[in-house]
Amino acid sequence: MSQIQLENISKNFGENYVLNNINLEIKDGEFLVLVGPSGCGKSTLLRILAGLESSSSGSILLNNQNINDWDPRKRNFSLIFQNYALFPHMTVENNITFGMKMRGEHKSTFNEKVAHVAQLLQLQPLLKRKPKELSGGQRQRVAMARAIVRDPALFLMDEPLSNLDAKLRVEVREGIMKLHQTLKTSTVYVTHDQIEAMTMADRIVVLDKGRLQQIGTPEQLYLCPENLFVATFIGTPAMNILTLPCRDNLVMLNSQTIAIPKTTNAYQSSRIHLGIRPEHITETPVDKGQNYMTIDGKIINRELHGAEYLVQVDTEFGRLQYRKANQGEAPTLNSDIRLYLNQNKLYFFSTQTQHNLALEI
Repeated sequence: MSQIQLENISKNFGENYVLNNINLEIKDGEFLVLVGPSGCGKSTLLRILAGLESSSSGSILLNNQNINDWDPRKRNFSLIFQNYALFPHMTVENNITFGMKMRGEHKSTFNEKVAHVAQLLQLQPLLKRKPKELSGGQRQRVAMARAIVRDPALFLMDEPLSNLDAKLRVEVREGIMKLHQTLKTSTVYVTHDQIEAMTMADRIVVLDKGRLQQIGTPEQLYLCPENLFVATFIGTPAMNILTLPCRDNLVMLNSQTIAIPKTTNAYQSSRIHLGIRPEHITETPVDKGQNYMTIDGKIINRELHGAEYLVQVDTEFGRLQYRKANQGEAPTLNSDIRLYLNQNKLYFFSTQTQHNLALEI
């Protein structure tokens, strides 16, 4: 059982901050995903956890003990790399046992550990092969096996699926989740793919430009984003954002108005970011009990996603995209359309702070 806390972790090179004052608790047995765009600092944070880099300031606590000065071996955290890092001249079995030899483990334990992990990851037929004889998914499983035999306090995974094709990504992703449910070892998983984050995580940590934006379950981040960045980063397709005029706590869309949530203080700016997800926009009102705002535009693009189209519409206030069921007839490009926005599903973000105004008391 292990509990890990990061307190005020920062990493800077001169005045350039890669990480800025990160505070985070990794709970025992949870699958925690770090997500954000390239360059946000997520891989740097993982390397600091692993002991491969040192932080400029802050502390890492393992069961309330400061481990900043511990080397990677003493920390006993297993890092699974993006490129697998297998020895090409060694068999699968030797790749798995190499770390055990380096750590000075007794040889009498090798066969039992290898047999156990090979059964767990279905590697029995591959033990005598070399990496060049394996597929990408098989090599990834070998890298995972090498990490598992260490019996680590924490798994660290740095974009382990990025080198795989789409079908194989799904298969290996399912394998990782099944493995986590079996081992119940705390895991920190880094990805820039928010779909991976949403489908795998117990909790998600969203980073941008070295700063922590929000921590929560996938459902919390999707339904209640704390700021504009999280709102537009979490969700596929992304949340629509319109920049609209407002006055006296009323948002104006042509002749229509809607009040900014009463939980906020009086909003001072003359502009506001209004957000709505594509699934809450329709071509006709679908529920007579709901209130709708209407907006006119022109269809400029459509993407067929099998059972539905993702339709993009240009409006006077910005671009909108919405989902339309595929009923055998494609939406007509350059045609005029009126869309209905469900007023009960709107989000309001400050143009000054980017914060979700419904969360500001």
